[in-house]
Amino acid sequence: MSTILVPPAMVGYLRESLHCELGKAGEEIAAASERTDRLQRPECYEEPLAHLDRARALLDLIGWKQEPHEVRVDLREHRRAILEALRLEALVVEDQLRDAKRTDAERAERGEPPRRATHARQAAALREFVTYVEAQVSALEPSRPPAIRSSRSSRPPNRRPRSRWSYATRGNGSGAERR
Repeated sequence: MSTILVPPAMVGYLRESLHCELGKAGEEIAAASERTDRLQRPECYEEPLAHLDRARALLDLIGWKQEPHEVRVDLREHRRAILEALRLEALVVEDQLRDAKRTDAERAERGEPPRRATHARQAAALREFVTYVEAQVSALEPSRPPAIRSSRSSRPPNRRPRSRWSYATRGNGSGAERR
């Protein structure tokens, strides 16, 4: 199955991360524009522009505004963008979870409730969803067929392949001769 359903809670994470991906792509484009060889090597723009296009296309699909809704995503078309964005967001949520003890202390001083438990649930849900998407993407990628021996590589099983170097004591006496 190439289409997955992204639940509303995950769409928010995905959208947030895609906005960050747009920024990263913009930085990559800016770096390419500052290269001294950019006129001789216009291909230096290809990957940054492709990165921008991937993020923008997925944002167009899921919507740019903060509206909770589920979205169907075709992994054949958006696999790279969704994986990049979800993995980035998982790192951000993990950082928030690590900082939660400190931020909860600050929140307590302001009379606000702690958020560590919420961050822990969010991190677990996001990790689970990333694992699901990675599995779906892996299922789409064709598995490698077993290696087939060609007639050129057919040789008796107890015979080793010849190397370019033969170790012998004849010739110059060094023990190695090139064949």
